[in-house]
Amino acid sequence: MAITYGVKLTDAQCNASATVDGQFVAGTFRYTPAVGTLLDAGSAQVLKVTFTPADTANYASVTAQAGIDVAKAPLTITAEDEAMVAGGIVPALTARYSGFVNGEDAGALDTPVTVTTSASSASMPGRYSILSA
Repeated sequence: MAITYGVKLTDAQCNASATVDGQFVAGTFRYTPAVGTLLDAGSAQVLKVTFTPADTANYASVTAQAGIDVAKAPLTITAEDEAMVAGGIVPALTARYSGFVNGEDAGALDTPVTVTTSASSASMPGRYSILSA
């Protein structure tokens, strides 16, 4: 089972059922982490469920677990276009981000993005690429 970072756990992931010999057994399910939890990205995180039967005289509580993979959210980084006059100073280069989730911004990145160009004050007029790395 897999979700993408930014998607909270829902009933789609927390959907256990209890049966004995094909017959439904009434009771309650408790999930750890709980429905509505936002998991960090990573593979094979553990989703645990404890079932407590309504009829405790005939059925015992049971706990099970399953792995859940949380894929990284896709992030797009685009260098913003700039202009300069021939012989002038190369303007500050910036990047635009899209795809952050959960109210995050560029501060959530482990490594800052650097934006560079081959253009310099000595460059001939023309169009030069701005690259993000």
